[in-house]
Amino acid sequence: MPRSLPTSHTDLNDATDDLLVQRAGSGDMGAFNILSGRYIRLIYGIGWAITGRREDADDVVQDTFVSAYSRLYSLKNGRKFAPWISQIARNTALDVLDKRKRHRIDENWLRERDLVSTPAEQLDEFNRLNHLWFAINKLPTDDKITVVLHYFVGLDQQSVSNTLGVPLGTVKSRLNRARRKLKGEMIQMKTKNFNASGPEDDFGRSGLGGMEGDITWEPLLRGDGLEGWCETDVPLANSTPAERGISWTRNGNAVMGKVPAEKTSRIVQGDANWRDYEISALCTLIEGPDVQIHFRVSEEGQAYYMLNFLYGWQAIAISKMEPGAGEVDKLSVVNFPFEKGREYNILIAARAQSLTSYIDGKLVNQVTDNSYRKGGIALGLWWSSVNFRDPRIRHIH
Repeated sequence: MPRSLPTSHTDLNDATDDLLVQRAGSGDMGAFNILSGRYIRLIYGIGWAITGRREDADDVVQDTFVSAYSRLYSLKNGRKFAPWISQIARNTALDVLDKRKRHRIDENWLRERDLVSTPAEQLDEFNRLNHLWFAINKLPTDDKITVVLHYFVGLDQQSVSNTLGVPLGTVKSRLNRARRKLKGEMIQMKTKNFNASGPEDDFGRSGLGGMEGDITWEPLLRGDGLEGWCETDVPLANSTPAERGISWTRNGNAVMGKVPAEKTSRIVQGDANWRDYEISALCTLIEGPDVQIHFRVSEEGQAYYMLNFLYGWQAIAISKMEPGAGEVDKLSVVNFPFEKGREYNILIAARAQSLTSYIDGKLVNQVTDNSYRKGGIALGLWWSSVNFRDPRIRHIH
């Protein structure tokens, strides 16, 4: 007896790839969107592994899903969706390289940026990551994809095997071969903080974000207090947080926000004309259900995008707030188990219509939306206590 297809959106969220492919092949965009959400990190990882550039990886994601949807009729076994779409992503990424003539990063690319000749003791974290990517980019394509899926996307070896449609032993061989080559390359380049004898399975997990070029990070906390910040668009000096039970306190390179039950607050900074930028902060949820970072906040403060940790849902979302709207429009919600008391490295990239989030160096949300193209940033809370450490911004020109 044939299996019945799920009828509700809730049922579809729990459906197998096979059933989702059937539904999507019948024109159900909701089913295809769920498939896209499951595999966006995978496709991005393949695109980034081959092209070496985040904007190219963004294009690979979009082109891959467009191509996959138009070719679903050719997939006879929905259970093989992962290796099938991985092959499409691989071919798409190679096409991007060919069309845009952005071939592998070579020594001349690094020398132009003074990376090859820079002494190890003078290398900052950014340059270390460029050296790391230079080493990764010298691997054969299949080895490079395997490394990125395992170490950066976070798939275990069996999942990499299933995704790429190759034996588990092949995955292990690629990883072992890649580790040997990468250690040799990194030792030759004498990069800082690379321990050639360290645990192999810890290698490379911190290196996904921020490899675009020498763009300076600017601290968002300056001086001793909260100069330049406004609480809910009212200068902090004129507010009465004690009356509302709300506090924002500077402590070194961190700011602690405390908001009592059923109340919300945020502190805002920036120019309404800021356009493309990346925001980075180390965030710890201490109490409550929510952590928020707002970006592209309009001058009047009513229109903006928001990245928030949803503790009750164990998810991370990118949402859009429209002026006069009673509810936020969730553009992307991704399951992400996180813990109170643990610090997470958050990076948000807003480039043109592309909105992307990374947590601890791994891609989480990716959204294409053209509603807001400029605006400042804010740290926000609802019924929570959160520590925001070392918030920074860098503008992409």
